Formats: sequence, C-alpha cells, structure tokens
Amino acid sequence: TEEAVIIAAMLSTEPIWHSRSKPGERDEEADGKHASFYHRLGDHLTFLNVWRRWESDGRMHDTWPREQFLRVRSLRTARSIRTQLQGEVTKNHIPIVSCGNDPGPISRAVCAGFFANSARRIGNESTYKLLPRPSVAESTAGGELSQLMYPHPSSVLVQLNQAPSYVIFHQIVATARPFMRHVLAVDHNILLQHRSIIQTRITTQELCGFDPPAAPAAAPRASASCNEGRHKHGNKGTKIPAKDADSKARAIAEAKARFLARRKTR
Repeated sequence: TEEAVIIAAMLSTEPIWHSRSKPGERDEEADGKHASFYHRLGDHLTFLNVWRRWESDGRMHDTWPREQFLRVRSLRTARSIRTQLQGEVTKNHIPIVSCGNDPGPISRAVCAGFFANSARRIGNESTYKLLPRPSVAESTAGGELSQLMYPHPSSVLVQLNQAPSYVIFHQIVATARPFMRHVLAVDHNILLQHRSIIQTRITTQELCGFDPPAAPAAAPRASASCNEGRHKHGNKGTKIPAKDADSKARAIAEAKARFLARRKTR
C-alpha cells in the first residue's frame, strides 16, 4: 500500500519533468538527469524512483528537484495528495506496508485497478490495440474498442525504446493520433487474471473489497382499507358526493357575482 499511495499521488499531479529546451530542441543536461530515474517497466515505477530519491537524497527540500530538472510545484502537490491518501487508508484500517524493490505487487495492484485500460502490441512496432473490456467483449466492431494507440512521446518506454507486449495506461490524450500517457508494462497472465473478475456479476463495492450492498426492501403491501376503497369506487378514482359538488358550484357562482358587483361600482 505504501508504494501504491505514492504512485497514485504522483499520477494525480502535473508533469514533473522540467526542461529548458524550446520546442523541437533537446536539453541534454536535463535528459541525462531524467534518465537516472527511468525504470525499464515504465512510468509508474519511474515516478516511484523519483519519490524515493527525493526522500533519500533531497530530504523533501526544494533545492534537490531543481538540480534534477524536476518541477518543485508538482512534487509539492504530490506530497500533499499522498498525505491525504494515507489518511484515508488509515481511516479505513488498511495496514500500510511496503513491497520494497519488488515490482510484482505494484504490477498486480495496477492491473487490479486499471485492467480496463489495457492494450496489446500489434506487430513489432510501438503500436497498440485497446483490449476489449470483458463486460462488452462481443461489441468490438468499430469505436474505441478497436482503435490503435501509441505510447506518448514523454513516456519512459519511448525514451528507452521499449515496446512490451502488454501495457496498462492511465489516460488517453487525443491529438493527431491517440496517445497513451503513464504506461506500465505488465505480465499477460496477471492481466488476464484480473480481467476475468469482471466477467462475473460483481458490484463496484465488492471489487473494492467491501461487503455487497443489501438487497432493497420489498415495497409494503397496500392496506386492506385502501383495497376496499379501490374496490368500492372502481379504477377511475373516488367520486365526489353530489351534495359537495353542489356546494362548490354555488360558492363559485357567489364569488363571481361579488366580483361583477365590485366592477360596476367602480
């Protein structure tokens, strides 16, 4: 949970990479600093590397990020979000444990939460096809379920020239063509395991580990007196007694007469 909270916070902030280069140019010094954080499996674990280095080397100060060409404001925001998320985890009595340097638990956690955002590589190029969501696996003709996507140029996988067979992405950015942002290479067997969960009838609460919602209570039966009244008056509603109808008509007529009398006196 410790690493999951950190990654979730880093994904919720603005881009962390800073460069002095103009569009179309490269800042070689900044690129070299950024490359020291890259993880071969992708962006999620790269963000975790940045956070851990900020804790150990930078001691959460602002000077270190500037030296590493990182955006201080983005890291501050991530720190604030992490604090809030840790509070929610503690409030729900979820133990905060660390997986150390093992990427397996992190990969399984990302697959469990984002299995719907999974894609498979097509051919030998960095071209991916969105996997059909299990709940609508039959409706793959046209639309977004069959579209081709590409890792965003800012992704670590692009910088390392890596093209894993299966990936999970955080969001899609549509420009000239759809790009996947924040991409993580995942094992197909782990991905298949979590995608199969949604094929059964399961609620969002159960998927998050909570108890299923209680069945709605049955509607109360109509009382005997109501049934008796409907039987007596039929399906057209209750009839107004003739005496009451005459009194109402007489009151309306009297009010109309008083109104006309006042108009004549003006």
